[in-house]
Amino acid sequence: MRSLYPSKFSVIEGHFILSDEEKIDIPKGFENAIFVYGRYLDNNTWYRLDNGILNPQYAHVEKDLKRLATHIKKNYDESQICG
Repeated sequence: MRSLYPSKFSVIEGHFILSDEEKIDIPKGFENAIFVYGRYLDNNTWYRLDNGILNPQYAHVEKDLKRLATHIKKNYDESQICG
């Protein structure tokens, strides 16, 4: 006989997609993302994101990091540092 583990048995899950208006405001690669939310028999919850970027690599965020570094460099004011 197989044992039932309440912490491993999902009793419900919901799948949520973005509206066309919401898709405008999110980063590229997440337009078709599906947020999945569920609950186990022991009443704990879980979630996952389907159809998103699987494993973001440096190449995916390099441009944003460079923009952030440039912003910090331009706006850095050493006199604002407490110490």
